[in-house]
Amino acid sequence: MKFLKFVSIIFIPLTFAINLDCIFDYQRSDFLGEIYFCNVTNNFTITAPETFITSVNGTHLPTLDNSYVQEFYSKNHIVNFMPYGLTKFFPNLAEISILNAEMKEIHQKDFQQYPNLVGFNLTNNNITRIEKDLFKFNPDMSFFAIWHNPIKEIHPKVFDQFYDVFDRPFWFEINYDNCTGDDKYIHESEIQKNILKCKPQHYFELSDDKKIDLEEIDENIEKYKKKINKINLDIAELKNEIFVLVIFIPLTFAINLDCIFDYQRSDFLGEIYFCNVTNNFTITAPETFITSVNGTHLPTLDNSYVQEFYSKNHIVNFMPYGLTKFFPNLAEISF
Repeated sequence: MKFLKFVSIIFIPLTFAINLDCIFDYQRSDFLGEIYFCNVTNNFTITAPETFITSVNGTHLPTLDNSYVQEFYSKNHIVNFMPYGLTKFFPNLAEISILNAEMKEIHQKDFQQYPNLVGFNLTNNNITRIEKDLFKFNPDMSFFAIWHNPIKEIHPKVFDQFYDVFDRPFWFEINYDNCTGDDKYIHESEIQKNILKCKPQHYFELSDDKKIDLEEIDENIEKYKKKINKINLDIAELKNEIFVLVIFIPLTFAINLDCIFDYQRSDFLGEIYFCNVTNNFTITAPETFITSVNGTHLPTLDNSYVQEFYSKNHIVNFMPYGLTKFFPNLAEISF
């Protein structure tokens, strides 16, 4: 007589633990101003979904602790999937930046653990799909950057929740060379009619009016061009009739600047060399020219390496003129 043997198989999900070392410091956020952040310094790898962060180490600035941390910043670490458990250490996390990480995918459940999230930066990763209701549990989201990802599918409803909720724009930054996908996702022909426009290195502002008719906008632009041309013709005729020559001589003012030259992190360009203005200066008139820039550069560097001009707590009523004379490769300006 044969006996049947029953074997119970219990599936136990594998979990992975990750320990992080942080440098804690302040940095400037475009949306929250000066914020306290954790910059991960040790080499760590996340190659499986739902990998939990189990410890965070690092020396805080005086009187501060984990509860003050508002941004988690990781660059050049392999993070294929969103980390889990960060809010256990940083309960007030508002921004997450995971750059150059080979991240493969993001899902709604990944963001559910961050209810206070305001900004999310995934520049230089391998994300291909933006799914529906991605930010359903993040009502305060204001900024989402996915520069340099091979995006193929963007669900047309992904941003719907923001149209009536925000009294400010929702910034969405993306660049991609091709727009393809099935019927559930926006592709090139649909993008031309809807919110997004399929152009590399394009910057989008999603405002309260989600029904944008691009053809109507183009028609209005042509109408305004015709009006401007007519105004120019009227001005030319008026000059011929009056025979009065009026010469406007703009007043110019000279400003001398002292800079501390150093490197800092830019959300868009990575590590950049910048000029931090230290002397007290004031600009109270239009077309005020910067006539000299002084300061000691880091070894082997000069003005041509400067990519950001940074001025804080100075009276600058009007944009300064002449900066490119000193910094020909300027890419960012911060006042």
